[in-house]
Amino acid sequence: MRQILEREIVMTGLRDQPVKARAIGLLAGVLLTVLAGCAAPAGSGWVIYNHRLDAYDPQARNYAASRGGMLLELPNNPFAASDQELGAVIADILYGAPSGQDFPFYTEAEKPYGYTSPYRLVVLLDATPGAKSEIVCRDPGQPVATDPQQMRVLMALCIGDRLMSTASGAVARPDRPRSLPLSNLLRRMAYVIMPHHDPNQDDSRRANWLD
Repeated sequence: MRQILEREIVMTGLRDQPVKARAIGLLAGVLLTVLAGCAAPAGSGWVIYNHRLDAYDPQARNYAASRGGMLLELPNNPFAASDQELGAVIADILYGAPSGQDFPFYTEAEKPYGYTSPYRLVVLLDATPGAKSEIVCRDPGQPVATDPQQMRVLMALCIGDRLMSTASGAVARPDRPRSLPLSNLLRRMAYVIMPHHDPNQDDSRRANWLD
C-alpha cells in the first residue's frame, strides 16, 4: 500500500454539504485509506477516496484558460446516451469547475476550430478498482467494470501522454449522465486535481490556499 503522509478525504452526504477530514501521518493515512476504499456511497452520496498532484502546476490550468478551455476525453460511455450527447453533458457539468469562472471543456468533436493545447482532462467512468492512473494519459482505454450499486470514476489531468494529477472517486449508481450526485462528484474532482495552489511550494506558502 502506498505510504501517504497527508491525505484529504472529501465526502458529501444526503445534505450535499462537504465534510473534509485531513489525516497527517502514516498510520492515520493508512487507516483512512482503508476506510475510504471500503465505503460505498449510499443514497445520493459520493466520495473522493484519493487524489495525487505529483506533477501538477497551476500554469496548466492558466494556460488552458488562455486557450479558451480544455479538451475533455471520455474513453467509456456506460449510459444509453450517444457518445456525442454524453460528451456535451459532461462538458456542461464541468464548465467552470476548476476556477469557478469561465472555463469550458470540449470533446474532440466539439472543440473550436484551430484549438490546440497539450493539456486534456480524461474522465474514465466505470473504472475498475485497479485502473492505473499512471498510464491512463497514454492509454485512456483502460478496462472498465459495471457495478450495479455504484460508479467508480477516475479523472486525470494530462499533458500529452504524461500524468500531472489524478483523483479517484465513486457515486451511487446514476441512471443518467445529468444526475446531481454525479455532477457534484465530477465538479469536485476537477477542482481537487486543478487547485489554485502549487503543491511544490513549501507549507508556509501554501497555507493561504488551504481551507
